[in-house]
Amino acid sequence: MVEVKAVYTDGGVIGKNPSRDGGTWAFVHVGGDGRLYRLEKGIVTPADVGLPTVTNNMTELLAMLHALEALPVGWSGSVYTDSQITLYRAMRPWTSKFDGITNGLRERLVAARERIGHVTFHLLGGHPDRGDAAGTWKTTGVRLRDGRSCSKWNVMCDAACNEMVDQWRANQATAGASK
Repeated sequence: MVEVKAVYTDGGVIGKNPSRDGGTWAFVHVGGDGRLYRLEKGIVTPADVGLPTVTNNMTELLAMLHALEALPVGWSGSVYTDSQITLYRAMRPWTSKFDGITNGLRERLVAARERIGHVTFHLLGGHPDRGDAAGTWKTTGVRLRDGRSCSKWNVMCDAACNEMVDQWRANQATAGASK
């Protein structure tokens, strides 16, 4: 079995932020050999979290939460996100503010952090723009305008989130057509 050494996460909303429709989350676990070990993705609705809307900050946090909960007890390694607020919350869930996030999600994050080992958190620069995409960022992690690197794994998470949006829209269209 490959040992996971790095985790990448991303989240987004369906439509405008905050979304009454919901949002998407995705994470990847990357092995010590640099290969994809695991990819998980999902949709979250306002009903799932007991709120009238889902925000981008919530989906970013959910991606981090699902990724950490999927790791074995005592795991140590690196975690990457393009969300600064999620990074701060994950680094210090015991003392960070969780405005707009349910207490249950905060408690799950605290529990996840307490069951894993030493984690080094990294803030990514987000997704490449068209100019970056024309370069070699997919293999080298070229620097973006904000000075932070981009990762092909973060791009994979973003693509998985977009796939979930497409799936949600297709399901909505099918449900509408059957009425």
